[in-house]
Order: sequence, then structure tokens, then C-alpha cells
Amino acid sequence: MESSEKKQDRDLREFGRRLMAYREAAGISRKKLAKIVGISQQHVWRLENGFRGCSRDLAIIISSRLKLDIEHINDLLILSGHRPVGKRGDTQRTSNLSI
Repeated sequence: MESSEKKQDRDLREFGRRLMAYREAAGISRKKLAKIVGISQQHVWRLENGFRGCSRDLAIIISSRLKLDIEHINDLLILSGHRPVGKRGDTQRTSNLSI
């Protein structure tokens, strides 16, 4: 049986890998993502390398800025330990954010 700490570490690393892949697929540099999200470039690096967890709000903001679909938003939320979106308020929240 896997300990919850190991699962969290594995999920953080996977969150980072997917975040980096989504960012690169969008053609956005770390520097640009940091600027449009309002965090430091170093914070983005820490997220992408699994050294830092991500709040639910930040995961939603990043997803919105990367224009991810609901499936990918939920992937990031679940991997960062948060409940997926699905309630009306959550989807409105993400659609109202713009770059």
C-alpha cells in the first residue's frame, strides 16, 4: 500500500509535467505565463518541477490563461489535490477570466 505522502509527491510531479506540457502546447514561455498569472517565473518553475503545490484558485487561473478545456482543468485540479470543477459557479469563474 502506497503512503499518502508518496502519492502526493507523485501527483505533484505529474501536475508539473502536465502543466509544462500544456504551457508548451500553448506556445507560452514560463516568463509569459508568470506575467499573465501574476506570479514569479521561479514559482512557475517550482510548480512545473513538482517542488511546490498549487492552490485551487491558482490552478483555475493558470488553466484559464492556458485556455484549457474542462477535462484538462480537472486533471490539474485533481493532481493538485483539489476537487474538479463542474458546478455552475466554477465554470463561470473560469470562462470570465481572460488573458
